[in-house]
Amino acid sequence: MPGASSRSTCWNRAHDAVSVLAHVRPSFEREAGQELQALARVHNLFGHLRVMEGSGLCELVLGDEDADRQLVTSAPFVDLVFVRQWLVSIAQLRALAPGDRVSAIVAALPKQLVFDDLWVESGDGDEGRRLGRLCRSITEPLRNALADRLVVGSGLRLHVVFTSGDSAYVAYAPVENSSAWPKGIPRLRLPRGAPSRASAKLEEGIFWFLGSSAEGELRAGMSAVDLGAAPGGWSWSLTRRGLDVVAVDKAALAPELLASGFVEHVERDAFTFKPAKAVDWCVCDIADKPARVADLMCKWLENRWCRWALFNLKLPMSSRYESFVELRERMTSRLGEHVVLRFKQLYHDRAEVTGCAQVLT
Repeated sequence: MPGASSRSTCWNRAHDAVSVLAHVRPSFEREAGQELQALARVHNLFGHLRVMEGSGLCELVLGDEDADRQLVTSAPFVDLVFVRQWLVSIAQLRALAPGDRVSAIVAALPKQLVFDDLWVESGDGDEGRRLGRLCRSITEPLRNALADRLVVGSGLRLHVVFTSGDSAYVAYAPVENSSAWPKGIPRLRLPRGAPSRASAKLEEGIFWFLGSSAEGELRAGMSAVDLGAAPGGWSWSLTRRGLDVVAVDKAALAPELLASGFVEHVERDAFTFKPAKAVDWCVCDIADKPARVADLMCKWLENRWCRWALFNLKLPMSSRYESFVELRERMTSRLGEHVVLRFKQLYHDRAEVTGCAQVLT
């Protein structure tokens, strides 16, 4: 194993430097760690968590790089809910010399590894955001130093994750089984004219769950019901795609939304509303108990009142991970094999997760 490039750099390839490193929503480090632990147990792997509260990073220490690599390559990344990005950490650099961080990073890399690309990043917490300028300044010099080791098609992406000005993880991710965006955060802009920031949440959900199939599954002439619609951000996003929307809410909608001609406002309780006929989509962003919203979505899907559903579950602060797992199991048990159910904590979510369900024909 190669050593550090200078005496001022501590390079630790020992037991505590090898881990599965995850980017997560700040304050959800523990929930993401619990998710990784549960996934590891499925693969007969066991380890302990290192939670860095508020950093947007957490670690699952399995004990050796082979176990870390096994988990990150064999378990489907797309099934993770609280983990935005996962990496195999192979070195943890400390006391990096400000004048020559690049040399230490290069020295930490096993000589046999080559990479598709290089991302220099930090966590999404307050400290991580302060490190953004440092990450940008190091990226090009490091890319130049690794020019002969960046080979398109290698299947791995190199990640250098700074936790402070003189500390960083050196890690890699399988390109085909990880997020395609730095920190796992898609770069989506809030569409102009949106009546609320909730529109960005729906757009990200469509992007995450439907991907390239969105154009075919959300197109002009389709129908949708928006439960708990006010002030109308989700209805507005659907009308932009040409859908006819029934917006159900006792509260008022944005006047410009009603003027579009694509929205019918029904001033009813979203929990008791029943559509006159089945629709293509049901969307729901109601600030209520998550079990109540989950039961509402199950009712719509069991009765086949919609083909697709996209909804949010607001999680309780005291037991967010446990509550989510219980709700997911409850919905899965009720809906059975005729409904495909997926979840993700999106970047535009807060203390909630977004679910997407498709009724199979």
